[in-house]
Amino acid sequence: MSGRALVPFVMVNEVPHTVLSLLEGLPDSTSRCIRQNNIHGTLLQVFHLLQSYLESKQFVSLDFQQGLTDIITCLGTKLWLAKRLNPCLVTRAAYLDVLVMLSTHLGKSKQQGMQFHEFWEEMNRVISESELVSGIPYSSVVPGLIQYLQSITKLVISVLPVTASLDTQGSGSAAKKMAKPSLSIAHLLHCEFHEVRLLTLEAILLWLKQKNSKQIAEGREGVLCLLIDLEDTLLTMALKETNHQCFCMVLEILYDMDLRNVLLKTECSIKMNPDELLTWSLNLVDISNSTEGQIIALKFASKLIIHLLQNHHQISEEVLKKWVQLILYFCGDEQETEMLLAAAEVLKSVTSFLLISEKLSLGLSDTLALWKCVILLLQNEDLVVRDAAAEVIQVAQSEKKSSEGTEFALRIVNAPMALDLAFGIVCELLQRWGEIHAGVLILLEWLLGDSDLQRDSETSALEEDDYLFDKGEVNFWAEKLTHVRQLSKHLLQLISVTHLTLPHHGELKQLSITALDQAQLIEQHLRALPPAPEFSRTAEFTRLAIQNERIFLCLKILNLLKSDDTCKNENLEKYVTKSSSSGSMHTFSQGD
Repeated sequence: MSGRALVPFVMVNEVPHTVLSLLEGLPDSTSRCIRQNNIHGTLLQVFHLLQSYLESKQFVSLDFQQGLTDIITCLGTKLWLAKRLNPCLVTRAAYLDVLVMLSTHLGKSKQQGMQFHEFWEEMNRVISESELVSGIPYSSVVPGLIQYLQSITKLVISVLPVTASLDTQGSGSAAKKMAKPSLSIAHLLHCEFHEVRLLTLEAILLWLKQKNSKQIAEGREGVLCLLIDLEDTLLTMALKETNHQCFCMVLEILYDMDLRNVLLKTECSIKMNPDELLTWSLNLVDISNSTEGQIIALKFASKLIIHLLQNHHQISEEVLKKWVQLILYFCGDEQETEMLLAAAEVLKSVTSFLLISEKLSLGLSDTLALWKCVILLLQNEDLVVRDAAAEVIQVAQSEKKSSEGTEFALRIVNAPMALDLAFGIVCELLQRWGEIHAGVLILLEWLLGDSDLQRDSETSALEEDDYLFDKGEVNFWAEKLTHVRQLSKHLLQLISVTHLTLPHHGELKQLSITALDQAQLIEQHLRALPPAPEFSRTAEFTRLAIQNERIFLCLKILNLLKSDDTCKNENLEKYVTKSSSSGSMHTFSQGD
């Protein structure tokens, strides 16, 4: 706290002089009286002052350069504090933190990296003499050990890209003569302390994202060299890593890597073929005890599935169905926002290849199951989730415009619009795939819903008090009605355009029986409600009224699918007529 508090009281142009005074006050290795508490406080002040100086934009370049040179020179005279000569691991870590900050700053500029090559030589010596190279003779209970290991690891991570970049300079340069680092990324990944492995994995992930987005800064080209041939080590870690954070980080790195390189190394390093790797990653979703682990496992498995399908690799129907079921599980109403967003991201990534493709790679049932996931997300109560799901529709629309040869790109403005477009796209796809008959039956099942009316009626009385003052429920029921009406609208349009009739279809008859059974049950529940139930039993009445409208619209469409009037079910006609004149339906009229 005192180190941070000191910063505002020192003018920027006075920082170099103040830092030098503090550094000169540090003891030499031969000093008789070494007070570690005093050293620690001084180093914390140096750290915060230097941090403010390096981040400030108010200095004159020449003065800044001279001040920085003086500070680096002075730091070199007290370098024993970062080495084994200093028995206190806490102050060693504090001194290393100052060096890390300087090396990170200098490493951002190729010119400064060349100018201070002696500084990098000193850093390499500090690293080569550290316990990371020779072995760690302490246990984790030693005060300051973890802090020291984290600091020395950060120093290695900051130095490796610079020395790798300088090593690529011309053979006549001073940089070419620099001693190479005595540690590699692979060495850090094999460290027994998970704190070291985690910091290394975080650095790899950052470098990989910079590489993929082509944002490697000038002078940091050595990062690319550090990412070569890491697949073997990471795949082995994925099977053996015991620390949960490290394991999730390994999976995330593999997810961001080029899967072609990963698959090339999989068979020889961990003895798995692509099918076994896919099964393993899907199983991780089931056995993972954390949301983070489930999310990254599903994302990795999804990317692997798309890669294999695009390369004409046969994946078993059982595995594909398991993947679809996992996405459905992620889209459940009870799931955390992170899982819902992950499902939306996966669905967006597979839109072009699976959701709107000319070929039904997953079959009609599973492809529509993925579309159902999109629709579920578009009705989620969380705006962030709805917006993420709307991006799936934006991708689908953009692909459609591209295939039609138009440059206009549709921008989704809200989830309700996306929901309407989703149903429209599904109906268009059914025609394109030649699956209108089977598709309409599946959509009718969506319209009817799969709610357990008996169970709902038993629990509604217990939940009534929860809904009484929950104004958000109004929006929830509105979303349900929006879904029902938009789906029925597009189904009616599809039937009208295609002149579809299914007079003797067995599944259609079974669906009619189910709908009529539910209609009778709804009627019984509505009759059992007290007078004016919309006020005394609001939640239960609303739930029943919505299901009533579902059944009414479903039976209306089923009636239209009959080939002629003589084949129509008398009970069905009777219910449709009765429902259309029912007072309970007035609550949810199309004008509301």
